[in-house]
Amino acid sequence: MGYSLGTIDPLVVTKFDGFDLPDDMVVVRLLSDGTTTHNAVLQSSGSSLPTATLAGITEDAAVIAALRAYRLSHAIVTWTDDQANTSSVVVATFSAAQDKISGLWDWTMTLHEQLTAPEGPGVGVPVAGLATTLAADPAVGATNLKVASVTTVTVGQFVRVGAAGVAATAANSEIVRVLTVGTTGSGGTGLGIESDTGGGMVLDRANADEVKTITGTLLAAPAATGATNIRVDSVTALTTSTILRIGYLGHYELRTPTVVGTALAGGTGIDFAAPLKRDHGLDAWVVVVA
Repeated sequence: MGYSLGTIDPLVVTKFDGFDLPDDMVVVRLLSDGTTTHNAVLQSSGSSLPTATLAGITEDAAVIAALRAYRLSHAIVTWTDDQANTSSVVVATFSAAQDKISGLWDWTMTLHEQLTAPEGPGVGVPVAGLATTLAADPAVGATNLKVASVTTVTVGQFVRVGAAGVAATAANSEIVRVLTVGTTGSGGTGLGIESDTGGGMVLDRANADEVKTITGTLLAAPAATGATNIRVDSVTALTTSTILRIGYLGHYELRTPTVVGTALAGGTGIDFAAPLKRDHGLDAWVVVVA
């Protein structure tokens, strides 16, 4: 009890810095802690996490795309209220509908405050290899990327697609795996790709966003809850100073290797100290995120 997004009076936020979104957001008081008259306490009887509900109306489709991107990326972001209080939160749910007559979007979402640092998704560390830009703007769900260059990229590699010229975050970047390598340019056949859930692009990208090679591999054998060793297709560039992201969106785990052994199902694999908290199937992704 007592966690809050700040004292909101009235319960209409007049300044919303955390997500760089409009000022028409409403914080719904879910439970009063009894200590202040207008405290918007982030605690719901149906949730183990401090929770707040937001709602708004906008005519800007980019706002809807930004909110949806936060939801899909599971990124930990900072909420700043009109009293300059900050909280680290995750967009837990998001829904939106557009009125066909007015064109206005009516949206709602819930935020879960992160009271401890959870295992974040990470965004990948570029290594020598492909370093190019998008030659066209792919839509959310796209399984093909038009790129300015295909030099040094090969099938099976992992690449990070993200905003150019800024620090990569889980809100502006994502990791995909290359399935096919074609030709360059906006009219070329580009790169066939997949996300870690087997679909296409999760975030809305833009023309000229960067595409860079990162280190990644696949599980060579299933890994069960409680395991402290995983078998992988390759151990190239994996060391005890790297941080690995194991799994898929919404199912990630981060581990730092204590021992990097040999590859394939019959190899010695990778050891780590903290047991896995989830089951991970054959061919689940293992990528270097730090």
